[in-house]
Amino acid sequence: MPSRPPELDLELLPSWGLFALAVRHQSFSEAARRAGITRSAVSQRIARLEARVGGELLRRTTRKVAPTARGLQLFDAASRLLDDANALDTVGRSAPECVLRINAPGSLLGAGLTNVLSAFRAQSPGPLELSVENRPIDLFETRDDVVIRVARQLPPGVIGRKLGSDEVICVAAPSYVEKHGAPESPHSLVQHRCLRYRPTPLDVEWRFTPPKSGDAFSVPITPLWTVDDGATLLALTRSGEGIAVMPGFMVRSELASGGLTRLLAPWKLSTLELWALLPAGRKAPPRARAFVDFLARRFKW
Repeated sequence: MPSRPPELDLELLPSWGLFALAVRHQSFSEAARRAGITRSAVSQRIARLEARVGGELLRRTTRKVAPTARGLQLFDAASRLLDDANALDTVGRSAPECVLRINAPGSLLGAGLTNVLSAFRAQSPGPLELSVENRPIDLFETRDDVVIRVARQLPPGVIGRKLGSDEVICVAAPSYVEKHGAPESPHSLVQHRCLRYRPTPLDVEWRFTPPKSGDAFSVPITPLWTVDDGATLLALTRSGEGIAVMPGFMVRSELASGGLTRLLAPWKLSTLELWALLPAGRKAPPRARAFVDFLARRFKW
């Protein structure tokens, strides 16, 4: 009875790294130079990969190589494998006291980020330096190694990893609803006490989409409070100062405990994305990339 091939052929891992190098540099010769082996060895390893996947991964010409459609599908995973191998090698040879500088908004610390940071520190040697800020960060100028941000849209050219997405919802304290009533529709918000988060434009923050059909519209509220810190906005809302719109991750525990009440549930607000951003214009340290991978696995919101 013939034996089945192994589900994971560990001997192919270096070959996937060579494949990623060949695609990045469009050259077998350059991949061979960087790996310290011969060009023919690179060609043989790529051929073995193609036999494994049952199709051509690279098109060869006299001047360069280019990925096929199947090769493009596999390149991202192979490229991450190569980067992880480089990071592991560098971390293994680097000084353990390497400081990892992380910049994150304060609203995420109460949503579980602090626990993730502690868990990463337990697994990775070296100190962490945490800056808690809400302001936009110039990724070309920052000293930080990883910048964590919640955003509706990232500027073009930013290097980072999307960690998840979450809806924005409208909330108020039960004490506010008891005293002032609940809005029946977004349009009636103009008659209520509303709290604004300064970094977001009003016409974006208070923009609603009807439950079934129709165009999105912005409500011209007059904010009673305007703040630039998510934790402060949450505290004011919880104390009954007014109605606010906030990301679900910030208020989920309050809604579950009854500390806040969701309003206008049928109407949809915007969706936010959570990103771990790497500095631009310089190579991210291996520990930063390891942290981003750890964050993607462990931080759920």
